Amino acid sequence: YFNKSTPLDETNLDFNSIYQFVFELQKLSATEVLRAYGPLPLSILCLFGLAMWGISQPTKFIGLAPLSLFFILSILLGQRALFYSVPFFLFGGAYFFNFFTFKVLDKINISLKTEYIYFITTIFLISFLAYSIKPLNKNVSITIIMNDILESFVEIKKISNNEKKSIIATEWSYGYQAMFYSDLPTLLDGGSADSPRHYFMSRAIMAPSLDETYNTLKYIASGHVEKLNEKGINNFESLAKDVFNSKKSDVDIYFVLTGLMQDLMHAYAYNAYWDIENNRPIKFNETTADKLLVMNSLDCEKLDPVTLITTCHFEGSDKKEEYDLSKGLVDGEPFLSRVVQVKNNEVTFDEEYEDSSYNLVFQIINREDETNVYLMHEAVYNSSYNKLLHLNIKDGFELVY
Repeated sequence: YFNKSTPLDETNLDFNSIYQFVFELQKLSATEVLRAYGPLPLSILCLFGLAMWGISQPTKFIGLAPLSLFFILSILLGQRALFYSVPFFLFGGAYFFNFFTFKVLDKINISLKTEYIYFITTIFLISFLAYSIKPLNKNVSITIIMNDILESFVEIKKISNNEKKSIIATEWSYGYQAMFYSDLPTLLDGGSADSPRHYFMSRAIMAPSLDETYNTLKYIASGHVEKLNEKGINNFESLAKDVFNSKKSDVDIYFVLTGLMQDLMHAYAYNAYWDIENNRPIKFNETTADKLLVMNSLDCEKLDPVTLITTCHFEGSDKKEEYDLSKGLVDGEPFLSRVVQVKNNEVTFDEEYEDSSYNLVFQIINREDETNVYLMHEAVYNSSYNKLLHLNIKDGFELVY
């Protein structure tokens, strides 16, 4: 990990991996942009309506052109521009429909007050959009910021007693909420989408040792990330030495980890295993880390206390597999390298299998009110995230639940 040796490179370090997982920065093709507004035929109709409006009202169109052309920025800069252009884009569809309606009524010699026509078309358009886009049927994923997470930031405020020498280190999506509820600064927030700190935070989460996590967090908090060029650090080996040997601030760091962060494990792995010298992902047998280092939740039937056999399936899948925890088998194949059970923050069962064909760990977490089962690569099992959150290993850290 940070102790590995890599070839020297005289160019500056590149930390571009984060762009792969920042939703707002993901660039779209022209077709993807149009589909983002709704069904493709409807989006094309809206675009056509905007063009018609531009021809009929050139002065107004030029004045409002930046709004109407925000969708182009989604191709160049990322899809954050979509949020600003949707209303104006839909205006193009409304204009086209009203234009078509007036032409039809004029053709068949039907005379109505303009206000009535606008009222009828507005009701129709709202109904049509509700049917075509189906906003009420959208599957919205669970928010990553749950109430108990917000409550934890309030608790941190109480624990820290508003000390000036305290800071929060956590997933960047929590950044603004962490600052608001704790009155403490954070190492990352929503305004730092392109910061190299993402790389270091991901390494702190995925680190195989808590000592590395400790030094990495202190390194960020001490402001060393912003001084890499000033220090002349341009290769991984020099960076690793600087992380461990540089002078650290005495600031207290509250390292906030949550269960929901397991869904982002692939992003942390991708960022942590990024070749910062050659600006590309590190591959393991031609596979990037985000495809290997994940923590999957399993839904399992009751474990047979005699045979230690259970049947499980991945959340979101109906395919069931038999797990023989006495032999480390999955459907008869030696897939499991280790089985661990944690009850009330103490490891009560830990069995390793030497004949395993894969580096998979089956982990059972028993708490007072629930039981969670995970299947993960052993690198994820040994990560600081898993050690602190699930295994209650706290070397150099004070755990607060």
